[in-house]
Amino acid sequence: MRAYVNGINLILGMLLLAAAPAGRCGAQGGQGSLGGRVGAVREGDAVSYQHIMTPGDRGEWPLTARAGETIIVFVTSTSFDPAVQVVDAAGKVLAENDDIRPGLQDSLVLYRFPAAGEYKILVKGFKSAAGGQYTLSLRRFTSMDVRKAERNVGVLGKSRAKWSRFAANAGETLVVTSRSAVFDPEMEVYGPNGERVDAQARAWNGGRTVSLVFRAPAKGDYYLRVASNRENAGGYAVTVATARVSPLTIGVANPARRLDAGGLDLWTFQGTAADVIHVAARAAGTGAAVSMRYLPAAAKTETQGNPGGVEDAFAVLPASPKVAGEMLALVRRAGTFQVEVSQPLGMEMEYSLSTARAVKRWTAGAEPAGTLSIGGSDYWAIDGKAGEIVKTAGTAVPFDIVLELYNPQGEPVESNDDGGGAHNAILTALLKETGRYLLRVHAFGDGGSGPYQLQRKPNPVHSLKMGARSEGTVGTGSSDIWSFQGKAGQTVILSVRSHDFDTRVSVFGPDAIEVANDENGRDGTDSLLSIRLPVSGAYTVWVSSRSAGGKYIVRLVDGD
Repeated sequence: MRAYVNGINLILGMLLLAAAPAGRCGAQGGQGSLGGRVGAVREGDAVSYQHIMTPGDRGEWPLTARAGETIIVFVTSTSFDPAVQVVDAAGKVLAENDDIRPGLQDSLVLYRFPAAGEYKILVKGFKSAAGGQYTLSLRRFTSMDVRKAERNVGVLGKSRAKWSRFAANAGETLVVTSRSAVFDPEMEVYGPNGERVDAQARAWNGGRTVSLVFRAPAKGDYYLRVASNRENAGGYAVTVATARVSPLTIGVANPARRLDAGGLDLWTFQGTAADVIHVAARAAGTGAAVSMRYLPAAAKTETQGNPGGVEDAFAVLPASPKVAGEMLALVRRAGTFQVEVSQPLGMEMEYSLSTARAVKRWTAGAEPAGTLSIGGSDYWAIDGKAGEIVKTAGTAVPFDIVLELYNPQGEPVESNDDGGGAHNAILTALLKETGRYLLRVHAFGDGGSGPYQLQRKPNPVHSLKMGARSEGTVGTGSSDIWSFQGKAGQTVILSVRSHDFDTRVSVFGPDAIEVANDENGRDGTDSLLSIRLPVSGAYTVWVSSRSAGGKYIVRLVDGD
């Protein structure tokens, strides 16, 4: 039955392919394989065929090629280890492949025909000892040659896709940019072996300008495919530029330099764990764009598809949203990093690059002061231990101060705007891990500037006795903290009531893990929780306001 269905599918495929537009040169299957002319909706699109090969036999796929035509052949099978060859009319092997790479037994070949003529694609089992069903996918196209650092013009016709060819050296970082006034370019780059290159994509000008940044894995010819979903989309321009790589010393000024249209500068530096690096590329006009990535050791540098390289190597921290070409990053892992500088619209520009270690040390017992620039942020380092409760205050006269706390991984923990009354802030946070935390100081709306003062408040925890009635007051966005001793398996009932504000309550165990809150199933402005304690030790109760602050009453009752 299965053979009958396969036969029907093959006949249908032959009928459909026979109706392909004239001029589509095709490959024909030999020795029992699928016959018919190979066509594609757009030049370079992949067309696929299935064939069942007898063990020890081979599949033959004749094709008529034009001078300068390129093919990409991909053969895959779950039945045997396929090998593919491209041969001329005399049977001379022009290109071949067994495994794409170690551990990947499928076959992939890219070949550009120097002359028109009759050729064949041959599919075999490894050492001609196996057989079974396989799938052959074929791309075929002609390409125009492009030169680096030059503007190359093309036009998308009815095929809606065009190919370009350029040379690259192994390890070279390239920027390929396509621009159009009438359509959004879709771009892909294929390497010398026919494999699609993993590239970092960037888009500007509403998607009409697109760049791909990648590190060439091998020396040879690379092929760029530019496509559009629109038929007769019109003209476009392509530029291919080699990125400049330069060493960077943090804190040392760099002279101004010029960047060609579509170019990219890569500045490499050594980062130390817990560093906070500030990078600023200043340019006139539309300004510069900066990003950063981590470079793993040895051959693992082809992580271009992820703008950050290895995801946990660093964290991008908030910087000024009003200044282009600026970034702040917390280094999580020591190693080699690279700052990328480009022009957002792919235009040429002249820029200057400055870098600095942008964290200030907050020593125990000190009350540091600083001066905030317009739209800027100051970061202060605070060493803390798991389970510790930190309470900090920030005051400023000329602007509305905001405090934000980030954990050792650069993730936000807590923030506060007006908890200290007026435009002042009070931030209280329970630390979940031991390490260096960062306190960010900035203006609400990032529009203010001027001097400010910071203060570390004393231990904010109040003792909460079983059965006793206690009172407290919280400001807008701030918290009051109470502590009690509990035993594993004990049930307690916690009540928080207020006529001034809508209460919010969270309870944390000795390990700083939340064991209860009043987020769900609560009516009115008061909070009532019944909690069965999981472990023995000191528990903390956090009372805060969902809106304006005010007075409240808290009571803890033994429920056993």
